[in-house]
Amino acid sequence: MHDDGTHDAGEPHPPYRFRSASGPWLAGFVIVLAAFCAVDLFAQGGLRFGFRWLATCGFIAVGAWAVFWSPRLVVADDGVAVRNVARTFLVPWAAIELIDTKWSLTLVTAGRRVTAWAAPAPSRRAARRATPDDVRHLPRSAYGPGRSVRPGDLASAPSGQAAIVLRERWERLRDAGRLGARGRAGAPEVVARWRRGVLAALVGLAVVAVLAGLLV
Repeated sequence: MHDDGTHDAGEPHPPYRFRSASGPWLAGFVIVLAAFCAVDLFAQGGLRFGFRWLATCGFIAVGAWAVFWSPRLVVADDGVAVRNVARTFLVPWAAIELIDTKWSLTLVTAGRRVTAWAAPAPSRRAARRATPDDVRHLPRSAYGPGRSVRPGDLASAPSGQAAIVLRERWERLRDAGRLGARGRAGAPEVVARWRRGVLAALVGLAVVAVLAGLLV
């Protein structure tokens, strides 16, 4: 998804939300499989045996949702929100020093590297299937020496799709002088928040699964 270029750097943009296209499918498959296993365990082993493994099936289902479905990237006027499995990072535009795509989309700031689980770089096999259209009309900062392009910046890759929007917005703000001084001393901080609900659910289900295996 590209910005159409009609927005001025100071004009408001609608938020851009990105999630890996394959993530919900993978999560859905694992969740359905875990539900099927739970039903089958009750049917084959009875209530006692089924309850013994119910928390384990629940842990697998919640884990699949947290790893594959939940991660996302939200690009807004005040910065970028990166929601991963355990934490959410709020990255102001002025804090971003570099947008990297070597392994996955990564925002490099003065104090940390924020990697987006929702936007992985392509495999070597997928990168070899790239077409000329995948390297055309990319933002300026996507090109290396000799107009080279990393596999993670290909327009067909999850990391590349998200990076296009990020780079276009970041470059426009930078060129308009709206990012402020680029020195590290004055850069705004990245806010990191633990996803306590997700972590509590995973830890709780893991504890119940262990106790069920010992006591039931």
